[in-house]
Amino acid sequence: MIGFKDYNFNYVNNKKIFEPKVNNFALLDEGFKPAESDLQRNYKNTSNEKSRLLHLTDRIRNINLSLEDSKIQKENKAIPFENTQIAGLIKSMAINHYDLEKVSYTKEVPNFFVSNIPQDIALLDDSNIRKKVFISIVLPLIVRENQGIELQRNKLQKIYDNLKISKTLSVEENIWLINLAAKYSIPTQKIHKIKIVQNLLKHVDIIPNSIAIAQAAKESGWGTSRFALEGNALYGQWTYNSNIGLLPIERNEGDSHFVRSFVDLRESVVSYMENINSHSAYESFRNKRAQYRNNNIGLDPSDLVRELAPYAELPNYTDILKKIIDSNKLYNFDNVNLVEPTSLV
Repeated sequence: MIGFKDYNFNYVNNKKIFEPKVNNFALLDEGFKPAESDLQRNYKNTSNEKSRLLHLTDRIRNINLSLEDSKIQKENKAIPFENTQIAGLIKSMAINHYDLEKVSYTKEVPNFFVSNIPQDIALLDDSNIRKKVFISIVLPLIVRENQGIELQRNKLQKIYDNLKISKTLSVEENIWLINLAAKYSIPTQKIHKIKIVQNLLKHVDIIPNSIAIAQAAKESGWGTSRFALEGNALYGQWTYNSNIGLLPIERNEGDSHFVRSFVDLRESVVSYMENINSHSAYESFRNKRAQYRNNNIGLDPSDLVRELAPYAELPNYTDILKKIIDSNKLYNFDNVNLVEPTSLV
């Protein structure tokens, strides 16, 4: 009986098949001379087995070729591009007059909010087009959250100015201040309100749009990563709760982290900004940003991005971010504002 050890594993049209090892059918060693009748019997049996197995191999090869032909036929019958999710999104952008070149010139971006990245975004094989679509997806989300942060910061600044004059807050202002401090883990017990506000002003500030876009692009592979598509994870944030995270396929042995997933893209952006504005790892980023504010100088993303090295283990991580910002001219999208019309996708 001939078993699997008597077969070679070969590939036909990228399909693994079984083929018999021809050497196994060598008749007999020349040094062995059995009786004529035994030799004839062995030759006949071996020839029959060889013929049967070669026939089986041909059948397997034909089946593999048929499967390959079926696969090619299915690919040829793929749905037209105009019927894909990504094509529908691009069409919606055009209908809403959403154009990045226009945005970079007018500094106005429509309230065009996308909840999820199209699963077929990789169909855009032109990397420049895919990048533009990705930027168009994340830019309104980033601008909206930054504008919300700016509103909080303006209110904080107003409270700070009032405290310097009246030394007191209204009940409503006090509750709002304490809740905001709790959000950013700012201590409030036995601490003067002015000091609390000063500490908060370091945390409650924007992340330049260009930096937020660049990090989203790097961490999500311009929207093509499994985490971005399955979990709306734009920034690769970790969690140790398996209920809200996706298991990294290449996680090192002994590691227990997951990549956090989100209900939608906006939730991912919100979490990212809270992370940068609260985690101790990014204190140098916040201190550098505060220096610009204290000197009444506009934020410089090229300078600030250098303080984000702790975000990843790559030794040249900030250089990569800087290159993404420069090569894609992302600084054109700093200081833009949201405008009507509103469009939800």
